[in-house]
Amino acid sequence: GGYVSVTQLKEVWGLQDSVYKKLAPRLFSNVGEIQKKDINTADWETLKSHPYIGYSLAKTILRYRNQHGNFKSLKDIQQILLIDEITYNKLANYFIVVSEN
Repeated sequence: GGYVSVTQLKEVWGLQDSVYKKLAPRLFSNVGEIQKKDINTADWETLKSHPYIGYSLAKTILRYRNQHGNFKSLKDIQQILLIDEITYNKLANYFIVVSEN
């Protein structure tokens, strides 16, 4: 989905802090380029391959959606116990609610 902030590069596995410090001043992010996915229509592959979701959370999101129906707003995913405020804030950059049915 892209990077919302240059500081997200710190999360890249294996990227040394010294390399980040050299690169960061030369980089920028363009939030407008990020294409948000609809959490109500996102399939298994889309969810599990997202770096902030992974296998377990994807399974939980799909199970919750199947049991409770589509999310009315993105904030509703916070009803899932595995999604704390930090995780929600990260996901809010990449997901939206377009369809309710």
